Amino acid sequence: MSRRGIAACTALWLVAWSFGAFAAPLVCPPVSAAASASLAPGPYRQGLLWQLRAPSGAVSHLFGTIHLGLPEVAKPSLAVRAALKASRSFGMEVLFDPATLQAVGASVVAPAGQSLAARTEPALRERAVSLLAAYGVDAEAAGRLKPWAAWTTLALPPGETGLPLDLVLMGEAEALGLARFGLETLAEQTALFDQLSAADELELLRDAVCHYDAQATERASLVQAWRRRDLAALYATGTAEDTPAGRRLLQRMLHQRNATLFERLLPQLTAGGAFVAVGALHLAGTDGLLARLAAAGYQVQAVE
Repeated sequence: MSRRGIAACTALWLVAWSFGAFAAPLVCPPVSAAASASLAPGPYRQGLLWQLRAPSGAVSHLFGTIHLGLPEVAKPSLAVRAALKASRSFGMEVLFDPATLQAVGASVVAPAGQSLAARTEPALRERAVSLLAAYGVDAEAAGRLKPWAAWTTLALPPGETGLPLDLVLMGEAEALGLARFGLETLAEQTALFDQLSAADELELLRDAVCHYDAQATERASLVQAWRRRDLAALYATGTAEDTPAGRRLLQRMLHQRNATLFERLLPQLTAGGAFVAVGALHLAGTDGLLARLAAAGYQVQAVE
């Protein structure tokens, strides 16, 4: 069920942030033991803010965020603010400029015949619509959503009103006059979901709806691990998967994107003076950004 871990540490949190009785019994898959083989956290187990020294000597910082607007996580620490203030540029997964923010709403609306209303049986649809009401999504709007937009929304806590940490940092970088850049585009991120098979998309929705209450406990564990800067525990919780569809999603959203993020990071780090914020799950693991940077000759040191 850890796609709520993916949601908490992947930039599509903005999809959810920005905007009963059943006709028949809802058939739910059982909760099974999560698979964690080959997902060791690697050598970088403690810390969210890291100093990176390039082979040339240029220094930058990499920070592992959690894409939530909860009060306990949305305030940058003094060390994070000091590193940001000392930087020349700021980067994040997707730079949410006004044009991108406007495009978010359109990216989650399904074409005719592909919506939540069109593709789900009554029991699943009614339960999803009922849960989405807590996120301010009315029944009509919920019916027009792509199924993946419904379950990424349900993976996050309802009732969030504060700015997610990423946007807080982006605002502070703007106030400091830093150059800003994105490592991905919104179109690239939404394509990862749009290219899911129809069967996987519905399996993930069913799992999110059926095990909605269990998500709160797992999400709390993620937040606690992040606040302790326990990268190993965060990675273990966020990458544990118990369904084939979830494991395929994890491969796309985490491991494949690690390679892309790494390649796009390098020019910024070569120039030095960069402060880059990405979901914390991308830092850890044997194929995570910290391991890749160390293999490329960077000195990697935890600051906090």
